[in-house]
Amino acid sequence: MPAISGGEVLIRPLVINRIMDIVPVSGWQVVQQQDSGLVLLLTGARNGLTDEVLVNEISKSLAQEGARVPYIRIRHVSEIPKTASGKAPLIKAYHPS
Repeated sequence: MPAISGGEVLIRPLVINRIMDIVPVSGWQVVQQQDSGLVLLLTGARNGLTDEVLVNEISKSLAQEGARVPYIRIRHVSEIPKTASGKAPLIKAYHPS
């Protein structure tokens, strides 16, 4: 991701996983967009989880890692998309074709 200090910073999956592992949802996936923004897909959100709180937690974590915080959009979906092999990766980084 773009770094606050210029250039890029590597964000390890643990930065997101440590937040999402305790969030009351049945499934999730983070998808990095071409412009470095993030779309967070959620299924089965419960117990009063608000999108705003989740966006704030992820933003704070990314900033602590030195990343310039991108926009983060949350989409509530009925299911997390799977790959052709039937797997649903938790984090999908953008890779130009």
